[in-house]
Amino acid sequence: VLRAAVVPDAMDVIPLADVVEIEPLLGLTAQARYNIYQGDVDVAQELLDQAFAINPDSWEAKLVQIELYAHEHRWMLVRRLIDELRTMTDLPDWVQRVLEGIDRHSSDQQLEGGMSIEEAKQKVDENPDDPRAHLLMAEAMLEAGEYKGVDDEMRQVAELGARAGDPAVFFDAAELLRRYQADIYALDFYLLGIEASGGKMDQAMHDLLFETAYLAATEPEAEEHFADLKRQYDIDPFILDVSLARFVLLHDDLAVADELLHTLMEAYPGAPEVDLLLGEFYALSGDSEKARDIFASLIERQGIPKWVQGMAGVLMERYSLLE
Repeated sequence: VLRAAVVPDAMDVIPLADVVEIEPLLGLTAQARYNIYQGDVDVAQELLDQAFAINPDSWEAKLVQIELYAHEHRWMLVRRLIDELRTMTDLPDWVQRVLEGIDRHSSDQQLEGGMSIEEAKQKVDENPDDPRAHLLMAEAMLEAGEYKGVDDEMRQVAELGARAGDPAVFFDAAELLRRYQADIYALDFYLLGIEASGGKMDQAMHDLLFETAYLAATEPEAEEHFADLKRQYDIDPFILDVSLARFVLLHDDLAVADELLHTLMEAYPGAPEVDLLLGEFYALSGDSEKARDIFASLIERQGIPKWVQGMAGVLMERYSLLE
């Protein structure tokens, strides 16, 4: 049923609506897959949300979610979900083949740049109003270590992308910037992409946004940048509160960071993102044992964002807490 859902007349031949009555999870994911191939990703996402509500760990729903992300060119989310799905055992062979195909396409998309500055400049000259041409130019400059002018190209991506109404180009720009550790600017483009998508944001996108903001807190200009974002976008206050507290912590104001942490713990008791920050606070305060315990517990905790678990491992290594 799931494989046949890509057929144009699948809704009539199967029919998928009847499958929902018999096997809701299968019916919902099959209908979602059908809608992706019909180009109606909004309906597909609504159906997937219903499927995940039935079983958050469903490989069927995750597979179709990967296909939806690929359709939207959200390659970082594609790769993350592929890695997650591959940890599951007993996946059908056809699913493995679908994953391999999407993974190859994802890698090809990421490497699409791979051109010299001269070649990229020719693309811009031929298509001056194409945001992707300017994105290729920015990528070529970054790869060549020619950073002067990258800001101008990314500004063109933002302006022309908004004019074109293409959310995918914003997500691609964000992922390019993430690859070069320009997290604070990647955050801008993720928000532009979300805004261009009508403000819609699923949990995976929320987690990616949170992770990017957390990483961006290392930048000296992050505090001012977060304030600007708060004025410009309807961004989750929790993301900004945690990220701002991390900025304060990393810029040597432990007393103020301690106050902010206590406020966060009262407002969001048990939140893994706050616990992550608490572990980092202890690490910077010299209490290695408490920091290690918190990071280790986050790595083992079930049902929390994957990025928090990954970051806990990174921070254990960064602060030399591995035993």
